[in-house]
Amino acid sequence: MSAQNLPDANKKKFSGDVLLCEDCVFSTKLVKQDLISLGINVTTCQNGQEAVDILTKHPNSFDLVIMNIIMPVMNGLEAAQTLKWRGVAVPMASFSSSTEPSDLEVYQSYGMGYHLKKPYTKEEFEACLSKYLKAV
Repeated sequence: MSAQNLPDANKKKFSGDVLLCEDCVFSTKLVKQDLISLGINVTTCQNGQEAVDILTKHPNSFDLVIMNIIMPVMNGLEAAQTLKWRGVAVPMASFSSSTEPSDLEVYQSYGMGYHLKKPYTKEEFEACLSKYLKAV
């Protein structure tokens, strides 16, 4: 699922704040560990409604949102649409196992500028982060 088992010496370090929105506790733990190991501050939430609440209260606090698509309460697409309607502009990466071109087009149409697939490789993970975060 994650790049965490790769040697630390090969990892880039980044600076920034990421909101990780993922309902699976196991996935959250792995991705959070990978982000922290790269020097990134991480806030987590478990569904789209929580992401909307956090980002509405703190619209300028995050450099990137990694948003799972299928979640309870409010899914990632509904959350992205709600944030757009509220005028909250924050870079978002979709996070799902789907790599179907039609799905990726839908994610992009909702304002998700990058797709991080599950499971991801170290290179894919760092490519996503380097698009939105400052390397140090």
